[in-house]
Amino acid sequence: MDNILSQFALFQNWSPADLDELLHQGELVTFDPDDLVCEQNAVHSDVFFLIQGLMNATLQTGEGSRPFAFGYIKSGSCIGLPALAGQVRLNATVHAVHPSQCWKISTDLLEAAMDRHPLAWKACAQQIALGVAHLLDYIEMLAQPDGYTKLRRLLEKMDELARECPAFPPAPITQRDLGERIGLSREMVNRMMRALRQGGYIEVDDFGRIRVTKPLPRRF
Repeated sequence: MDNILSQFALFQNWSPADLDELLHQGELVTFDPDDLVCEQNAVHSDVFFLIQGLMNATLQTGEGSRPFAFGYIKSGSCIGLPALAGQVRLNATVHAVHPSQCWKISTDLLEAAMDRHPLAWKACAQQIALGVAHLLDYIEMLAQPDGYTKLRRLLEKMDELARECPAFPPAPITQRDLGERIGLSREMVNRMMRALRQGGYIEVDDFGRIRVTKPLPRRF
């Protein structure tokens, strides 16, 4: 049977013996829906590797305000890798969406193991770079000049995620959530979504996910 760590890019090309040794240095932790995994601005010294399940990341933007929904974290992802580069404060709060299982290991133990496998540091840098690219793509989406273009880009990203993970859908997202992700009012989102549904551009599947059924119009 394959070691559960073999699915992660960080541990590609490690020998079975090395993976087994590393596995025993960490611990398996499980989370029920809505359980807190880690909290924004908390100092942390562990890295989580999501083996199965689904989580979401949110940002608290102000006292008493509704958290900003940044996005979903799917199995095969890592939480906390920037700590290996010295960023020990978490920049988001993470909750479980579905029953989830993670493997958790301290940064000290992980660093020591990676020092014995130098290519792992390259994989780590690539993972962090992917996260930065995702963030920049998100910022670029928010910088679009009009609300509809922001919504179109978000719907296309959500549809892409749904196609990548057809068997494990995320939680349904409300139109209020959509608006909060891109800085639009619920009323504006409702109006545009209604027009897109009437035009046959989008539909809601059996899992409550919004699916794009044909290329969205460039302009509203």
